[in-house]
Amino acid sequence: LDADGNILEGRGEAEISAFYIHRAVHQAQGEAARCVFHTHMPHATALTVLTDNQLPMVHQNCLKFFGEVASYDRYHGLVHDGDEASRIVDAFGSARCLMMANHGVIVTGETAA
Repeated sequence: LDADGNILEGRGEAEISAFYIHRAVHQAQGEAARCVFHTHMPHATALTVLTDNQLPMVHQNCLKFFGEVASYDRYHGLVHDGDEASRIVDAFGSARCLMMANHGVIVTGETAA
């Protein structure tokens, strides 16, 4: 897809919620987010449903991720417009990982690796 949602390759339709989220993150983070993964993996999603979904840096092994994990503490439902996508991007700040309350996780990087 391009930034306007036009299909450039493949067939079918884009899932609109994924389109809005991914487009906003790509546009906001530029080269730092050439790769954007949004997942609902069971263990990661379980962490997002906790009342306080902050991941405190309480152990030396956690420090590898210091400043790289942000939290979005409100779930507004499926993303069907740019307003919610903008709130998600704002919550990201300069982090590479966003834990979204009652939803899932977004991770960004320059490459898939």
